[in-house]
Amino acid sequence: MATPDGQLFLSCSACERKFWGRHVKDNDHGRLRLNGRVYPVVFNRVMDQAVLDRAWAARVKKLQVYGGGPYNPVPPPDAKRPKDWSTFQLRSAI
Repeated sequence: MATPDGQLFLSCSACERKFWGRHVKDNDHGRLRLNGRVYPVVFNRVMDQAVLDRAWAARVKKLQVYGGGPYNPVPPPDAKRPKDWSTFQLRSAI
């Protein structure tokens, strides 16, 4: 998801239980595929609570507009960020 100022985030709930969430370290290089194009990116886990809140708000807003799915239900607009929710900020590696 992206914040209004263009910061890009990739998030997960219970990241430590997921293979990729456990293995991505700060400044790890990876690739992100969007609309058939692959972009080189650098991952950094967000620890700052204010940034986590901004990323969560962007997620909630996105799901209000585009909907969720069976494993990603649409949260209420005022949903609080779960304690086990993590996010990684992505930046271009180019």
